[in-house]
Amino acid sequence: MIPIYYSIDARYTTDRICQLVNDAREGDVACNARMKLLPGDKPRLCLFASREIEKGEEIAYDYGDSKNLWWRTMVSNLFIN
Repeated sequence: MIPIYYSIDARYTTDRICQLVNDAREGDVACNARMKLLPGDKPRLCLFASREIEKGEEIAYDYGDSKNLWWRTMVSNLFIN
């Protein structure tokens, strides 16, 4: 089977960076992409699928540092209390 590649370029859609990508911790089944830095004249941050993404599935990657992501703290507190 020949792989099919798709690209989403949101540069001109709005001033909100990464509005089309959700947060999911590494290891979570929802986490289906990884961020990579592409060097060059202008460094670019790009997302690459870490597994096949199904039609209608949201794109999600690990935003990183959990202690500075307030929504993760809120979600954790909901399940602890």
